[in-house]
Amino acid sequence: MTSLAKYSALYEEHMAQIQALSEKQEQEVADLLAENDQRLASLAPFSDAQSVNQEVTKQLEAVEEQINDALDEINSQLIG
Repeated sequence: MTSLAKYSALYEEHMAQIQALSEKQEQEVADLLAENDQRLASLAPFSDAQSVNQEVTKQLEAVEEQINDALDEINSQLIG
């Protein structure tokens, strides 16, 4: 009977260790996820900046086209 009690105690001890490791791993995963969220949040302004940059580029291209049209018209008036 003492062997059974000894093995039972060892089993309980190992189960407690497994539970502690499991909880530790869960906390580590939660910490990594939180760190990942922080990194993503820190990149958000760059994402916004990229979309702003694309919009500004589009607007500059439109202005460039208008300038070219105006120059073409001026040239045609000077030549013609």
